[in-house]
Amino acid sequence: MPKLLFLSCSQLVSIDKITNNLSVYHIIEQLNIPSFPFIFPQIFITSLWQRSSGEENLEFELKISFLNPDRVSITEWHADWKFTSLHHRHILNAINLSFDYPGTYIFKIFIRKKGEKEWNEQAWEIQLPALKSP
Repeated sequence: MPKLLFLSCSQLVSIDKITNNLSVYHIIEQLNIPSFPFIFPQIFITSLWQRSSGEENLEFELKISFLNPDRVSITEWHADWKFTSLHHRHILNAINLSFDYPGTYIFKIFIRKKGEKEWNEQAWEIQLPALKSP
C-alpha cells in the first residue's frame, strides 16, 4: 500500500508552475466560530503519498470523509490515481463546509487498490476542533 508522507488541513495551497513545489498556507488547527451553525468557505486537505515497490502500474482510490462531532459522516469525496512518479500529491478543495454545533470534526482518509471492495483498515485523520469564540 502507498505510504502517507504528509497530511494537512489549511486555508490555502499553491503549486509553483516552474518548480512544481507545493506550499501550504494558514494551517488550520482549530476553528474559533462566532455562532453556530457556520459555513466555512474553503478548506484544503492536502496529502502526499509514496508508492511501494511493485505499485508502478496499479490504480488507487482515495476516500475522504468529513464527520461531525457525533462521528456521523456529513459528506465524502473520492479520487482515483495511478502513480506517475515515486510520489502522488492529492489536494481536496472542500467548499462551504457546515459546522452545525461546537465540537471536534474529523476528516478521515482511506485508501485502497482500485476495484477492491474493502477500504484499508488503516485510516488517517485530522481532528478539527470547532469552538464558539468568546
